[in-house]
Amino acid sequence: MLPELPFKERTERIAQTAFGGLDRRLGAGDGAICDMTNLCSDHAPVLASRPARYVTGTVTKPNGIFSDGVHLLACDGTALSVDGAGVGTLTDTAKVFAALGERVVIWPDKVLWTAEGGLEALGASVTASCTFTDGTYAGETAEANTIRAASSTFDWSAYFRVGDGVTISGAADPENNVTLIVREISGRDLRFYENSFTVNATAASVTVAREIPDLDFLCVNDNRVWGCKGDTICCCKLGDPSNWNVFDGLSTDAWRWDTGTAGDFTGCVSYLGYPVFFKEEAIFKVYGSRPANYEAMRSAATGVLTGAHSSLAIAGDTLFYLSRVGFMAYSGGMPSPVGDALARRYTAAVGGSDGAKYYASADFSTGDRTGTELLVFDTAKQLWHREDGLAAARMAWRQGLYAQTAAQTVLLGTPQTVPAGAAAEGDFTRSVTFARTGYTAFPGKYPVRVWLRYEAEALTVEIAYDGGTWETVASGAHSGKYLPVPIRRCDSWQLRLTASGELRLYAVEQEYISSSDSRK
Repeated sequence: MLPELPFKERTERIAQTAFGGLDRRLGAGDGAICDMTNLCSDHAPVLASRPARYVTGTVTKPNGIFSDGVHLLACDGTALSVDGAGVGTLTDTAKVFAALGERVVIWPDKVLWTAEGGLEALGASVTASCTFTDGTYAGETAEANTIRAASSTFDWSAYFRVGDGVTISGAADPENNVTLIVREISGRDLRFYENSFTVNATAASVTVAREIPDLDFLCVNDNRVWGCKGDTICCCKLGDPSNWNVFDGLSTDAWRWDTGTAGDFTGCVSYLGYPVFFKEEAIFKVYGSRPANYEAMRSAATGVLTGAHSSLAIAGDTLFYLSRVGFMAYSGGMPSPVGDALARRYTAAVGGSDGAKYYASADFSTGDRTGTELLVFDTAKQLWHREDGLAAARMAWRQGLYAQTAAQTVLLGTPQTVPAGAAAEGDFTRSVTFARTGYTAFPGKYPVRVWLRYEAEALTVEIAYDGGTWETVASGAHSGKYLPVPIRRCDSWQLRLTASGELRLYAVEQEYISSSDSRK
């Protein structure tokens, strides 16, 4: 055996000046961030705290918030407000909104809001004593085309318009209980095409209704409101959300299709010029320019998780949503996962976007841990950051990203404008936890200290040795300086920083000693 050469200890340093986003995976490596609170990607690769939020109002029961790009609609319990002013009363249920030009439709109430007219019902129904008789059409005598109200003062125009698709029920002759399109209205006479009915001169109580479908999810595309429920996709008449039963063979008709596939729809959105509908295991995209050539193409792909329809949001021209396997990015082809670094199972999410970042208030369940966290994905830098445990019921963008919670409406991120009367939040905690650091060479290397370069009003430094409990090793204000933090000899260690005031972390440098290669 040759004699063993002496080995002189030497000091080595590893500097980290670029900080990524949240990465909870075990294989993320030394220097990865496994947990954080109230940090953002605005100054990446410098690690920085998020902007302060603003509280714009209180909420009693969050039933929905929506913006048409001009106005901000919010439903608190039964009260609907627009830009903070009450405009009417709705049912006490969670709302689904969609903007059709300067009009906003609201389900399940099936009402329409306009800035000029306020709230109005989309549907209409009236029951009256009527007969089915001959009449006129276009000034000419017509057979079996008229429903005539018994009262001479009755006026059908108070309920319906020419071109409405109406459903007739209650007629003594079953063949008169049909869905037809109104062709003319003249006082108490409601006229249709000739030979639409069986003539019956005996007055009977008849119900005529312009029916609006029950829909779970809505979107607007090409001047039509599209919706889905169960296994059915449908859209309204062109530009007319009050008519869903007009099938006249024209390009302006409504449209309906039962897909005949397993499972119910879980969400829908207008994306890249097409209405797109999701099931948990399929995506349907409707092609075409009019009902005669509408065609829904199905892709066997990972769709929206049941109950996570509010997670749909477009950021950086990409559509994001929560699926059964985590967060997905969809660009019109096959969706791809983007949430691997989060390493958690999410059971529900509410999403929003400021155009460049995707915000998700997500409920998670991991082992015996459950909770909610507000996550932000920067589409340009491809980084996830965690802000805090904000539980949002809905989000909407109008010159800023609004989040409606159980208690208040909060303005997130960096808004373009802050509404008058908004209150800035107070100070909040910023923290970052780095993954456990261990050296790949088992023998002869041990940590000595870690150097920090940062800016903060006050900083607390904690270290956990070999997977143990957290120990405070330094605290105080050292803003703008190098802060040396000693580390006792260990196999692995973990670093956590907690700051008050603005935090900017520029560099972390590890110092360790390499000694003999002998394993002891």
